[in-house]
Amino acid sequence: SVLPSNFVSTAKYIRSDGTQELLAIGADGKGYKSTDGGAWTEITGATFSTTAVRYSCSQAENVLFIANGVDRLTRYDGSTFIRYTPLSTPSAPSGARNVLTAGSYANYYAITALNDIGETVGSASVNVTTNKRRNEWDSTASEYLTISWSAVTGAVRYQVYYGESPDLLNLLADTMTAVTTYKDDATAGVNPYSKLPTDDSTGAPAFRALCISDARLWGITTDSVWWSGVGDYVSRFGASYGGGYEPIIRGTGETFEWVGHFRDGKGNNVATTLVRDKEGVGSAIQISFTAFTVATTTFFVPTPTRLPGPMGTVAPNGVVEAVDSLFIPNERGIFALNNKANIQNILSTDELSGNIRPSYRALRNKENIAGIWYDSKVFFSASEGGNGNDIVFIYDTELREWVWKWTIGFRQFIEVTNSDGVSRLLGVPNSGTKLLEISERIKGDSGTGFYQAWMSGLIPVSSRAEAFALVKNALIELGRPEGIIYFEILGVEKDRGFASLGTAPIEDAISSTDFTNGLFSEYMFGEDEAIPEVYASASTKRVKRMKKTINAIQFRVWADSLDAVFTIIKLSASGTMKKTKIPRKWIIK
Repeated sequence: SVLPSNFVSTAKYIRSDGTQELLAIGADGKGYKSTDGGAWTEITGATFSTTAVRYSCSQAENVLFIANGVDRLTRYDGSTFIRYTPLSTPSAPSGARNVLTAGSYANYYAITALNDIGETVGSASVNVTTNKRRNEWDSTASEYLTISWSAVTGAVRYQVYYGESPDLLNLLADTMTAVTTYKDDATAGVNPYSKLPTDDSTGAPAFRALCISDARLWGITTDSVWWSGVGDYVSRFGASYGGGYEPIIRGTGETFEWVGHFRDGKGNNVATTLVRDKEGVGSAIQISFTAFTVATTTFFVPTPTRLPGPMGTVAPNGVVEAVDSLFIPNERGIFALNNKANIQNILSTDELSGNIRPSYRALRNKENIAGIWYDSKVFFSASEGGNGNDIVFIYDTELREWVWKWTIGFRQFIEVTNSDGVSRLLGVPNSGTKLLEISERIKGDSGTGFYQAWMSGLIPVSSRAEAFALVKNALIELGRPEGIIYFEILGVEKDRGFASLGTAPIEDAISSTDFTNGLFSEYMFGEDEAIPEVYASASTKRVKRMKKTINAIQFRVWADSLDAVFTIIKLSASGTMKKTKIPRKWIIK
């Protein structure tokens, strides 16, 4: 069906009853949904920035999370869009002494506010000096400080941070309710692993990409990695919910481009990020957790590990996980991250695009490359002309060969399965209101025949480079041909040099048969109206007569009709060697 606006991106949403919906974001910033290819209906609740061109979606707990690098994280619950809205940052607190007096010992306090999603950045701190160090306060003598602050609209609780320096504040207490005072009598310990936040998670950032890894929702901003809690807290990013963030590459000049679920060299599941550097190559950083326990509370501290090798990407929509490998396009080529054969506990990087390297490096706007794994093949769409993706090229993971190229492009691929149980590969057009299906079941391109061609190498007629042969016949054998296929023979002649030696059309070999549906005792031809069975011949041989004297031969098979289908089984030529002088054109004077 037709979308009311040009497509920008698509995603899948699986309802609790197993029904699959296809979601689309249009160029008008609105979201739409469709089931089984039916009409698109608008989804209300939020719209998206029309400047966003790349979307990333992940589903957990019956919620589809949507990120585009511009708008704050948005959720789709099967009915409406819900956008995360941040809390206001608390104002600086105040402090009052009890029994303790002012002195030379500094005690800095800051406050954060929490909602059901996360935690604000810290407030400005207040310094309440005392005549004793905090670890010398006597709670039995009622020596304490009362810290107070103003309420924040929407906050469900607050956290208090403490330190002897305003630059080193760590978590002291969680109020657990929306109270606005805290009594510090020094009986609570400071958590050295929980620092005062410098990024707000109450509204969730405008993530550039998302993924689900080890039951957590992971997101990346330009320089930081965020993770949620687990279970009921999968939509929450505050540390008190088991979430958090780490500015891993802040100040390095690099940017995060992709985050996904992969594994380390030992086979352990781990969140994996791909980083872009100025050269468009970058690296991969994997994040695992190390557990620490303070008093009765266990904290998980992220441990980032940067992998060696040119494994970063410039094209997050082009990164594809398939057949135990991660296929990564960057400015230099397409690389595969996987385990090296016969080497344990090590991930290695191999360039796959060596055979197509000149063509690949000539591509433009590589950051827009799109990719998907389907039917044991990795499909990539990219731009040769620089005005949107205009070609598709394919890596066959079974044959380990490249197919270059189809002259059609897509800004995104998506695989869907409707209620009929049939899996379909769809392409999002660069500009248009209809998705395009890519399938062997479809003949032609929207009603127009595909041009398809195969060409052999230039084959010499003899091991002697100067030898010639009188080629009389060229044979082609095709498997189950349909439509019109053209067989062309080219070669190096003595006088003309390289030239076409002839082209012959091959008509399809279609047969049909009709038998009655009656019993054998009532057998009669043509008695009923049973539908004839139509089939193509399993093998069709054709010979092109030539009688050409040539030094080398080349075969070309092609078709452009809507119904053309064929498999090349055999190509050969026959003739006799011919004594002849070396062509005059070959002689260097």
